[in-house]
Amino acid sequence: ATLYGYGVDADIVGDGEYTVSITKSSIVGNPDISMINPNVPLDGDVPAAGAAGTVVFCVDIVGLMDGEEVSGLDDSGAWANTPADKNDLDDPSDGVDNHYNVNVKGDYKASDITATVTSIKADGQEIEFDASKIRCGNIENNNNCYRIEIYNSYGNTATDAPLDPLGFTFEDTLEVTFTIEGLGEVKEFPEVTPFFGDSAGADADAEADADAEAPADDAAAEDDAAAE
Repeated sequence: ATLYGYGVDADIVGDGEYTVSITKSSIVGNPDISMINPNVPLDGDVPAAGAAGTVVFCVDIVGLMDGEEVSGLDDSGAWANTPADKNDLDDPSDGVDNHYNVNVKGDYKASDITATVTSIKADGQEIEFDASKIRCGNIENNNNCYRIEIYNSYGNTATDAPLDPLGFTFEDTLEVTFTIEGLGEVKEFPEVTPFFGDSAGADADAEADADAEAPADDAAAEDDAAAE
C-alpha cells in the first residue's frame, strides 16, 4: 500500500480482494485537507475529534476506464453501462501512464469489470450495508476512474442508500474491502511520486512523468545521489 494523502491506497495488479482505508495519519499528513478539515487542529498532529457520518463515500480506482461507456440509471431505472456521448480522455502517449494520470484512456470498459464490496469497517468494527445497492462503474465520464460508490449525497445512492450515512463514526480508521474481477493481464503498476491534492501542481506531474520513464535502477541511483 502507498500513502497518497487522502488515504492508504492499494495497487490493483489483478483480480482479487483489496482493502483501502482512510486513517488518522493519512488525514493529518495531507497539507491540503488538513488546513480545511475541522477534525484536524491547526496546532496539533492528531484529529481533534472523530469523524461522524459521510457525505461522499467512494472508492475510485485510477487508470481503468477507456471512456467509451458511462454507468448510470437507464430509462427503466435500472443500473446499466451505456455508450458515452462523448469521451474527454486523452490517448495514451509516451511518458504518460494511465495508472496514475486520470485524464488518459485506460484499457477497460465499465462492462468488463465486476467489483463487490465485502466489508466496511470503522475503527475495526463492521458497518452494516446492502451490497446490492452499491453502484459501480464509469460514473464520471471525465476521468478514467472505476468508481465504487458506497454513498454519495450528490449521486444515485442518495435516494436508495446502501448504508446509514449518519450511522457510524471513526477516530482511527475507515476501511473498505472489495473484490474485483475482469482485469485479466494487467500492466505492471509504475512507481510514482506521491503528491497531495493540487498543491504540488506541475512540479509533481513532472516528477511523476520522470519516474514513469526512468528504469527502476536509474531512479534508485538518482535517489542515492540526491541523498549524498
